[in-house]
Amino acid sequence: MTQRSQQENGHYSSNHKRIAAKQTSTQTLKHKLRQAREEAAPPHIIADLGKSLAKEKHELLKLQHQVRQKSVIDALYSSVINHSHPTTSPHSLWDLLRRYKTDHVQSNLPTQTHDNASPDPRIWKLGPLTFDP
Repeated sequence: MTQRSQQENGHYSSNHKRIAAKQTSTQTLKHKLRQAREEAAPPHIIADLGKSLAKEKHELLKLQHQVRQKSVIDALYSSVINHSHPTTSPHSLWDLLRRYKTDHVQSNLPTQTHDNASPDPRIWKLGPLTFDP
């Protein structure tokens, strides 16, 4: 099955090896827990499987977060290295914020928006243009 057809069928496996392994172990634990419930296993076994599944899900979420965080940091670092000023340090968060503020001064937002003409703030009714969005 290709990854696209897996996604269409509701099955998804990450391209990251460690995440894919965690997803597989989580799915295995889900299957074992479902099977234990169907076979009316003793309550302590079901409770232990539930705790194991919860721990595995938590570890999966933590790993996914770490991978996303690393990709964002790598992207920021590479953008700073590619466009760095000689006086800025690529490791300083303040330098990144300063670059963000100065590089994104131009706004795509409109200068005027329509105001709410309704006397009830819960209901939106198109009103006159205003300079204060």
